[in-house]
Amino acid sequence: MNEKREKLKISINEDNEVHVNNIKQIVLQVLSELKISEDEFEIDIYKSAEDNIASGKMYQINILDIKLDGEMTGLQLGGLLKERSTNSSRSIVLTSSIDRGEESSDIEARYVTKQSMKKKLPKVLSQEIEKVYPIGFLEVKVNREIVRIFYNSIRMMQRCGSSVGIYLANGEVISVYGVSLECLKSKLPGDNFMTPHQNNVINMDYVGDISIEDKQIALKYATKNEVVMIVKRHFKEVYSQIQDYKYKKIRSEMF
Repeated sequence: MNEKREKLKISINEDNEVHVNNIKQIVLQVLSELKISEDEFEIDIYKSAEDNIASGKMYQINILDIKLDGEMTGLQLGGLLKERSTNSSRSIVLTSSIDRGEESSDIEARYVTKQSMKKKLPKVLSQEIEKVYPIGFLEVKVNREIVRIFYNSIRMMQRCGSSVGIYLANGEVISVYGVSLECLKSKLPGDNFMTPHQNNVINMDYVGDISIEDKQIALKYATKNEVVMIVKRHFKEVYSQIQDYKYKKIRSEMF
């Protein structure tokens, strides 16, 4: 039994046919690089905000030109999409240098200028997709079956006697026997997973509160009993690594 991912739904909101073709080619290129197959995504194109709204569809990724056919702008559409969506929806606004004065923090979008679209849109799009769609996976054996677990759904792995518990974002815990925590960690991407304690591996994207006094890390979406202790002598190093990761992540999204 493997984790299954639903279709990734992307909307391109642009009234210029040449720009639409260019954007679509970039989107297809990024999806190919992320190894998302043709049956795992859906791309819809709208020339106006009104057409998007009338469809009634929800998208994980919305690429928005500011100036569209119809009365509504891309920014206005972005605001409406934010209101009716969950955290699993992201917007990317395409703008000219003149339009940048119209930016609004209300829609929590990423902005890419059309002049730099070919260079910057692939990176920004890839980052936004990875926030809302499972990319990359760990394979483990559970009850003689191979189970596939997507990296970005793993909050924490914890040594529990003869087993390792894998804590997922949906609250599920998968127990794995016959393999060490160190072995499982070696199969994870090294950029966002770390070991704050010899019995735990955490995904730094899920770090919530850090208690300096109690030397504990609370994970987002965790129950009150799911905290990670940090060895006192390693606290400064662990704390620094987490802050450095967050800083680098913020910078990568800015530039």
